[in-house]
Amino acid sequence: MNRFDRLIILIGQGFGCAICGSKNPGTMRSVFVLDHDHACCPGGNGKKCGVCVRGALCSECNLMLGRYENLPSFLQTWEVLNDYINRKRRTV
Repeated sequence: MNRFDRLIILIGQGFGCAICGSKNPGTMRSVFVLDHDHACCPGGNGKKCGVCVRGALCSECNLMLGRYENLPSFLQTWEVLNDYINRKRRTV
């Protein structure tokens, strides 16, 4: 994924977070974070293949989503996040 790929994703999202819609990337970073399915790109090198990218998130939603995905499945009952997680993956 390069800068152009990230820009295309942000344009498609109206330059806001894919979950909350905020135009502010958050307090922890000055840019939106690319969220991806961690099961697709193992290795922890931070590189994303592009196939499993779900969207660009503000830092707050990124942290919340990471914690949410680690909950036991019976506690994962937030419809907004489940819809986001299960939607069709982007292909860049």
